[in-house]
Amino acid sequence: MQCSAATKTESVERVSRPSHHRPARGTVAYCKAHAHGYARRACIIRVVFARVGQSERAVQVAHCESRLDPRARNGQYLGIFQVSEYWRQSVPGWGMTVEQQARHALGVYKRVGRQWSPTWACA
Repeated sequence: MQCSAATKTESVERVSRPSHHRPARGTVAYCKAHAHGYARRACIIRVVFARVGQSERAVQVAHCESRLDPRARNGQYLGIFQVSEYWRQSVPGWGMTVEQQARHALGVYKRVGRQWSPTWACA
């Protein structure tokens, strides 16, 4: 009997402990853990651009530019925001993941004075 009581106590402790490995809402880690495909890409863009209050607009621009495809290519323009070679070389941080591309686009957005047009055709 004592063994089963100890086992019950141990399992209750295991269940009732807070989970420290769950990512917080509003983070890229949360997006990666809870969304898939297009929704995951949109979630990541929203999180990155939330810092400047442009979450929804950023998703709209990226959707128009590439349908949120990080492998999209149109001549020299690459990625979810169809960034030109000039901007890929001028602003550090370009990469092949959605998160890298969103953070890079945020850097471009800030560099051009926090405006979408004329840098992005879909703005």
